[in-house]
Amino acid sequence: MASIAVTYTFVAGATSSASNVNSNFTDIVNGLSDGTKDLSISALTCAGNVTFNANMTLGNASGDTITMTGSVASHVNPSAHNTYDFGTVTTLGWRALFLASSSATKTAKLLGPATSSDIIVTMPAITGTLALEEASITKSTTYTAAATDDIILATTASAWTLTLPAAASYARKTFTVKKMDNTPSISLTIDGNASETIDGATTTTINTQYEVVKLYCDGSNWHILDRIIPSVRTAWTPTGAFTTNTTYTGYWWRTGDSMHCEVNLAFAGAPNSVTFDSVTLPLSVTIDTAKLTQATAKGLLAGSILSMYDDDTSGLKLTGSVGGVIYQSTTLVQPVYGIGSPGNTVTLGAITQAAPQTIAANDIITFSFSIPISGWKG
Repeated sequence: MASIAVTYTFVAGATSSASNVNSNFTDIVNGLSDGTKDLSISALTCAGNVTFNANMTLGNASGDTITMTGSVASHVNPSAHNTYDFGTVTTLGWRALFLASSSATKTAKLLGPATSSDIIVTMPAITGTLALEEASITKSTTYTAAATDDIILATTASAWTLTLPAAASYARKTFTVKKMDNTPSISLTIDGNASETIDGATTTTINTQYEVVKLYCDGSNWHILDRIIPSVRTAWTPTGAFTTNTTYTGYWWRTGDSMHCEVNLAFAGAPNSVTFDSVTLPLSVTIDTAKLTQATAKGLLAGSILSMYDDDTSGLKLTGSVGGVIYQSTTLVQPVYGIGSPGNTVTLGAITQAAPQTIAANDIITFSFSIPISGWKG
């Protein structure tokens, strides 16, 4: 753009020369017009709207004070991604940050001033859903939890240990750990750093599919805030001493540190002539004998009950419901029936092909029991 020459004659006042005023005015117009001259103004007040285009710098030193008494009516965007900060002096901070919804009456104070040496984050009081993003990671082998982990999804094709970091550096940190696979016989061990504890113990475990434990650090040790144990009926095929003409079906589900089992035997004919003295447990788990009231052979298991049905010419009849299930070993149980009558001594007897009834086609035996499982936490 060509320079614009301006000539104007001012009348001299008492304190200024007309020629100086005219010269300064001309310099201003020329400097704004040709784009090659700097314009320096020690003080400037503009009463009307002002628009500045192209690059602009406010202040030329960190000590310059810029005061805005008006309101910002546009977005404030950085010129490059992830490059600039909002406030960079470590000894100075913004007092508060206010966020607003579409309603002008629902502005919320998001960050508040610190108290003492602590940093306090004040979340807004809002109506609706507040979503905080958490990071998840999937692991299947020995691993030490990191600061960036929030949710750890674990698979256990073989046993491994998740180690928690040193508590001193993780005060107020929480980890949520979830077991994803259905291998109840293989536990995931969660271990505190060195001698640090988890609810007073050096380790804890999670065992069954979709079990969740939430851990919180107090700066010295870890605490279990929540343990979620799904209780879902899961089909399983038991095996036992009866093999001929016998079809086994079963279900198990977890309640706290125990497994509840239901077993059904349906007969297509007489079973093999043996004592029905053993039934295997689901999924290779073992009984925690320390939690049994009687951890010896013939110790009756909690909540156990036995029923036998006889299919004769008039239909299926209940032939006995006095009985239960007894402990045989850490991996085997035995259903037994009661010999006697109410009011008298009842003796527990072993079931055979002929006792307490002759088993034939279409007969049924059902029984259920509850057992504490080694390693399972309540």
